[in-house]
Amino acid sequence: MMLCAYRISEHEDVITPSMVCFDGFYLSHSMQKVDTPTDEEAWEFVKPYVRRNMYLDTKDVMFINDLCPTVEHTEMKYQQMMGFKNAAKVAKDVFAEYKERFGRDLHTVEKYMLEDADIAVVTIGSMSGTGKYVVNQLREKGIKAGLLRICMFRPFPAEEVKDALKNVKAIGVMDRSSGLGAAQGPVCSEVKAALYGEGTGKIFGFIGGIAGRDISDGSFRKIFRELLDAYEGKESGCNMWFDVRDDAMNIREVDMPC
Repeated sequence: MMLCAYRISEHEDVITPSMVCFDGFYLSHSMQKVDTPTDEEAWEFVKPYVRRNMYLDTKDVMFINDLCPTVEHTEMKYQQMMGFKNAAKVAKDVFAEYKERFGRDLHTVEKYMLEDADIAVVTIGSMSGTGKYVVNQLREKGIKAGLLRICMFRPFPAEEVKDALKNVKAIGVMDRSSGLGAAQGPVCSEVKAALYGEGTGKIFGFIGGIAGRDISDGSFRKIFRELLDAYEGKESGCNMWFDVRDDAMNIREVDMPC
């Protein structure tokens, strides 16, 4: 993803910074073996940097104002919007080239057993592997479960999400952000917006795994069980906070005497 990020951000139709994100603590404090392209292969894929627009060069001095007046601010935001819009197409082209060179699939979204799924979860980040594991277990029991992993959050792949979930009857969207003050977490808000007016199934937001807390296979089984109950009409709602402790309201800050 880092190699692709350079290609996407530096494309002449994008010129917008990228952030390649991964789960704090759970991944940042773990170790595993990885297979990466060689330095030569990576440089060949990324290609030499071509400077555009603003740059720093002592032989070609440029004044860069860090303030934007009101008369131009709207136009600058419009330029940013166009950069995001173009990034969606450029990313697919770059991912296709990456697969051709290195044989690895990269996606804006990844569909897992969604072709005939009645219930499904929408995930982002490292929780997705655990979710797929539970989907496999449920499939062995005859339950039509599936999973959609969002790999690129901005620009949000609304059309891909809409197409992937169009036939799912009960959808659970997993957020590792509390979204305090909002109706649900940020990922759930985006998924609901993408599916608005499409006549899709019920959509439920789930919040957990905050601050790097592990999302276990047991948590996924619990969420799928609630989605199945909603699909079968046994329940009309789901428990949004799926891994909060029973004594949550009894935890308080304690002043220690010196």
